Amino acid sequence: MENLDYSAFDRQLRNFVMMAEALESGWDDIMTLEMTIDLKSLCLKASRLCAMADTDYALQQQDLAHLRTQRNKDWDATFNQLLSVTTGPLMKRVVERLRQTGRVEGHSCTLFPCRMSQVLPQLGNMLAEDGMQPDNWNSIMASSAEVELMISEVVRPTVFPGMDYRERFWMLYELFAMQCYLLFHFRRVVALCTKEVTAENAGIRLREVIRFYSETPQGRGELQRYWLALKYDHDDHVDIELLHKEKKCLRQNVPACLQVCFMSHACDLDALALDLISMNVMPEEYLALIDALAKWQMLDEKIQMMLHPEACKPELYNEVFVLVREGKPVDMNELRGRVERMMKLVTRKNHWFCLWCVLCHRGYMADRSYGAFARQMVHRDWFPNMPQAIRFTADSLSDYSGYFTERDFPVWNQSDYIRYRDTHNKRKWGESLCDNFRALCYQMDEAFMNS
Repeated sequence: MENLDYSAFDRQLRNFVMMAEALESGWDDIMTLEMTIDLKSLCLKASRLCAMADTDYALQQQDLAHLRTQRNKDWDATFNQLLSVTTGPLMKRVVERLRQTGRVEGHSCTLFPCRMSQVLPQLGNMLAEDGMQPDNWNSIMASSAEVELMISEVVRPTVFPGMDYRERFWMLYELFAMQCYLLFHFRRVVALCTKEVTAENAGIRLREVIRFYSETPQGRGELQRYWLALKYDHDDHVDIELLHKEKKCLRQNVPACLQVCFMSHACDLDALALDLISMNVMPEEYLALIDALAKWQMLDEKIQMMLHPEACKPELYNEVFVLVREGKPVDMNELRGRVERMMKLVTRKNHWFCLWCVLCHRGYMADRSYGAFARQMVHRDWFPNMPQAIRFTADSLSDYSGYFTERDFPVWNQSDYIRYRDTHNKRKWGESLCDNFRALCYQMDEAFMNS
């Protein structure tokens, strides 16, 4: 799943809203070129934000603690205000003027012919009064003259092409539509945060959040720092006894309100997740818990590797599956048998995508790249004799990246799928693809779990 920097997301949303308000307030005063460039800039920003919103929706579908609840409500109110008070009335004014004049354009204005060599000398006396030293001023003047000469010799000012008034109107229309989409997005995530998380999916969501944290630059960096600090503090003498002690010390990193939950269920994420969904947890408390759980799992894996060194070199060839899952070494022969049961449901090459989704869902994929998965499945230790009709490559799976990879298969639904397909121009995705994939994933998951 794609990562999303929420500080950048919120910052860009704030900037976009301010720019949209500035466009509306100055619409009747701006030049035609200003209008064109402002509309183009806002459309680019809106398009980027809509793409970020789709990632946000996928992430919030997996969020056990609904960390963005208040932000969702705030942005819902902001975009409702923007559409009802700013862009909506602007659209009405522009449409009315278009009907009257047949044009969408600004004013023709006189521009200031700004050249550094002409403007800066006029500022000298003023800056001298403010205390600037002559040597500093002479240095600035020399630099500006040099830069102006250098640039003027190799660069000519860009002449922006004209734009038909109908295209300007269409950009305003697109801007309005994308603002509506952002409002719709925040309405749907507000609704998402009111839904109860089922006991069946709580543990799976928690595992996915921990995995996702461990793969983000921030989480990966913190886990690396923690492990190197542990080795450094003990002169590289890290044994099983020390790792068990460090696991217990992780309690101190967990907020007091979550310590009972952590101490009771750190080894049972299903039970821990059920406790979490019944609690009112603050975002910073939840993130501290996730960090502690990620470190607990890392120490667990180190312990298992020391207890079972043979697990580091499994009997079967492996480049995609985890070696330790929930504190226990993964038996590759057993896993191969489970995959083989699912493979009986594969009748087309793209069905391998569903099999891959189930393995991700169950937390067995260490490397989620399609190429590595395809190589391993046809390796002589796995299924080298699979029928040619279902022999697949990375390309057989990559066509379905996007909607199906950004969210776990239990939350796939037809209405979200159709909306994503249409807005992202996925022409090859048929009407029934989501329903068919979802049904097949459930069948494969059942086959995987049956001993």
